[in-house]
Amino acid sequence: MNKNLFINLSNHPSIKWSKKQLLAVNDLFDDDNEVEIHDIQFPQIDPNLKFTQIKKLANDFANDIFNIEDDDNLIVHVMGETSFVVAFVNIMLQNICRIVVSTTERKVVETTDENGNTIKNVVFEFNQFREIF
Repeated sequence: MNKNLFINLSNHPSIKWSKKQLLAVNDLFDDDNEVEIHDIQFPQIDPNLKFTQIKKLANDFANDIFNIEDDDNLIVHVMGETSFVVAFVNIMLQNICRIVVSTTERKVVETTDENGNTIKNVVFEFNQFREIF
Protein backbone atom coordinates (compact mmCIF):
# COMPACT_ATOMS: atom_id res chain seq x y z
CA MET A 1 0.00 0.00 0.00
CA ASN A 2 1.37 3.39 -0.98
CA LYS A 3 1.60 6.10 1.61
CA ASN A 4 1.19 9.81 1.15
CA LEU A 5 4.33 11.76 1.97
CA PHE A 6 4.23 15.43 2.93
CA ILE A 7 7.66 17.06 3.16
CA ASN A 8 7.73 20.20 5.31
CA LEU A 9 10.79 22.25 4.27
CA SER A 10 10.46 25.26 6.56
CA ASN A 11 11.50 26.72 9.90
CA HIS A 12 8.20 25.61 11.41
CA PRO A 13 8.23 21.97 12.56
CA SER A 14 4.93 20.15 12.15
CA ILE A 15 4.90 19.20 15.84
CA LYS A 16 4.02 22.86 16.55
CA TRP A 17 1.24 23.07 13.93
CA SER A 18 -2.39 23.59 14.83
CA LYS A 19 -4.95 20.85 14.41
CA LYS A 20 -6.40 22.85 11.51
CA GLN A 21 -3.06 22.79 9.70
CA LEU A 22 -2.54 19.07 10.29
CA LEU A 23 -6.02 18.30 8.96
CA ALA A 24 -5.32 20.48 5.92
CA VAL A 25 -2.34 18.26 5.09
CA ASN A 26 -4.66 15.25 4.79
CA ASP A 27 -7.05 17.22 2.59
CA LEU A 28 -4.30 17.76 0.00
CA PHE A 29 -4.31 14.06 -0.91
CA ASP A 30 -7.00 12.44 -3.03
CA ASP A 31 -7.17 9.18 -1.11
CA ASP A 32 -7.60 7.86 2.41
CA ASN A 33 -4.08 6.48 2.73
CA GLU A 34 -2.06 7.41 5.78
CA VAL A 35 -0.08 10.65 5.49
CA GLU A 36 3.47 10.77 6.78
CA ILE A 37 4.84 14.25 7.50
CA HIS A 38 8.60 14.56 7.25
CA ASP A 39 10.14 17.79 8.57
CA ILE A 40 13.31 19.17 7.01
CA GLN A 41 14.85 22.25 8.60
CA PHE A 42 15.07 25.12 6.12
CA PRO A 43 18.74 26.03 5.59
CA GLN A 44 20.33 29.20 6.90
CA ILE A 45 21.04 31.19 3.75
CA ASP A 46 24.18 33.33 3.82
CA PRO A 47 23.21 36.69 2.27
CA ASN A 48 26.63 36.84 0.57
CA LEU A 49 26.14 33.68 -1.51
CA LYS A 50 25.93 33.94 -5.29
CA PHE A 51 22.85 32.51 -6.97
CA THR A 52 24.94 29.67 -8.44
CA GLN A 53 25.73 28.61 -4.87
CA ILE A 54 22.06 28.87 -3.91
CA LYS A 55 21.11 26.65 -6.88
CA LYS A 56 23.64 24.02 -5.76
CA LEU A 57 22.23 24.08 -2.23
CA ALA A 58 18.68 23.80 -3.59
CA ASN A 59 19.75 20.86 -5.76
CA ASP A 60 21.28 19.13 -2.73
CA PHE A 61 18.01 19.51 -0.78
CA ALA A 62 15.96 18.29 -3.76
CA ASN A 63 18.17 15.21 -4.09
CA ASP A 64 17.78 14.48 -0.37
CA ILE A 65 14.00 14.62 -0.79
CA PHE A 66 14.02 12.39 -3.85
CA ASN A 67 16.05 9.86 -1.83
CA ILE A 68 13.32 9.84 0.86
CA GLU A 69 10.39 9.70 -1.54
CA ASP A 70 10.51 6.09 -2.85
CA ASP A 71 7.61 6.40 -5.36
CA ASP A 72 5.08 7.60 -2.81
CA ASN A 73 2.46 10.25 -3.43
CA LEU A 74 4.60 13.31 -2.64
CA ILE A 75 3.73 16.92 -1.79
CA VAL A 76 6.41 19.39 -0.69
CA HIS A 77 5.62 22.39 1.50
CA VAL A 78 8.31 25.06 1.21
CA MET A 79 8.56 28.39 3.01
CA GLY A 80 11.72 30.46 3.42
CA GLU A 81 14.30 32.73 1.81
CA THR A 82 13.10 33.74 -1.65
CA SER A 83 16.11 32.96 -3.87
CA PHE A 84 16.44 29.46 -2.41
CA VAL A 85 12.69 28.84 -2.77
CA VAL A 86 12.77 29.92 -6.43
CA ALA A 87 15.72 27.63 -7.21
CA PHE A 88 14.28 24.73 -5.22
CA VAL A 89 10.79 24.96 -6.71
CA ASN A 90 12.25 25.11 -10.22
CA ILE A 91 14.11 21.83 -9.60
CA MET A 92 11.07 20.16 -8.05
CA LEU A 93 8.80 21.20 -10.92
CA GLN A 94 11.22 19.68 -13.44
CA ASN A 95 10.61 16.44 -11.57
CA ILE A 96 6.81 16.77 -11.66
CA CYS A 97 6.42 17.39 -7.95
CA ARG A 98 3.47 19.07 -6.24
CA ILE A 99 4.52 22.17 -4.29
CA VAL A 100 2.47 23.99 -1.66
CA VAL A 101 2.96 27.05 0.50
CA SER A 102 1.08 27.92 3.66
CA THR A 103 -1.10 31.01 3.84
CA THR A 104 -1.78 32.82 7.08
CA GLU A 105 -3.84 35.68 8.38
CA ARG A 106 -1.74 38.25 10.21
CA LYS A 107 -3.52 39.46 13.34
CA VAL A 108 -2.03 42.45 15.17
CA VAL A 109 -3.07 43.73 18.58
CA GLU A 110 -1.50 46.99 19.70
CA THR A 111 -1.40 48.04 23.34
CA THR A 112 0.34 50.83 25.20
CA ASP A 113 2.47 50.25 28.28
CA GLU A 114 2.63 52.54 31.34
CA ASN A 115 5.35 54.66 29.66
CA GLY A 116 3.30 55.28 26.53
CA ASN A 117 5.27 52.83 24.38
CA THR A 118 3.34 50.94 21.75
CA ILE A 119 3.56 47.16 22.03
CA LYS A 120 2.60 45.03 19.04
CA ASN A 121 1.54 41.44 19.45
CA VAL A 122 1.48 39.69 16.06
CA VAL A 123 -0.12 36.28 15.55
CA PHE A 124 -0.04 34.43 12.25
CA GLU A 125 -3.07 32.17 12.03
CA PHE A 126 -2.91 29.35 9.47
CA ASN A 127 -5.50 29.63 6.73
CA GLN A 128 -4.73 27.03 4.03
CA PHE A 129 -2.11 25.32 1.92
CA ARG A 130 -1.96 26.86 -1.53
CA GLU A 131 -0.71 24.67 -4.35
CA ILE A 132 1.55 26.88 -6.45
CA PHE A 133 2.00 24.60 -9.46
